[in-house]
Amino acid sequence: MAGGGVAVLVVAAAGLALTSMDSGESGASELEPAGNWSQVDMTDVNSGDTYEISELDRPVVVEPFAAWCSTCLRQQKEMAEVQDSADVTFVSLNVDRNEGSEKVRSHAERNGFDWRYSVVPGSVLRSLQGQFGPSVVIPPRAPKVVLCEGGTSRLSNGVKPGEKVLEEVENAC
Repeated sequence: MAGGGVAVLVVAAAGLALTSMDSGESGASELEPAGNWSQVDMTDVNSGDTYEISELDRPVVVEPFAAWCSTCLRQQKEMAEVQDSADVTFVSLNVDRNEGSEKVRSHAERNGFDWRYSVVPGSVLRSLQGQFGPSVVIPPRAPKVVLCEGGTSRLSNGVKPGEKVLEEVENAC
């Protein structure tokens, strides 16, 4: 895809990452090259379309999630509030290996979310953890990663107003 929009990839995550990120402090780490996770073919459970995160308009915010995670749902509702006004594209990556495409599609439909939703393969989970630490795949931490033109950065954990997430993205990129 071409253009200057912000793409938000929602992915719920777990584990330990940078101390300042795990503690919930605001700010982003320095940009580093994107991991293999951004170049894996994924299928949008809503449309059936295949895409790679690396091909989406930048910046792309990745927020791992699980359908059972109430924290994730709260963050997704915040992002839905800014979706249309912020020129953003959301992509939510389900990291719960026990939830399949139908469960994820049902979650998106039930809550009125119309951005990309995908169930990630194990290779993406391992790649995200390798680059950002295990907490990036712990959904209740509301982790976020941003893919900018110049690389990637970990955003602070926790549910934030959509405008705050967009501010962190702007600061990181």
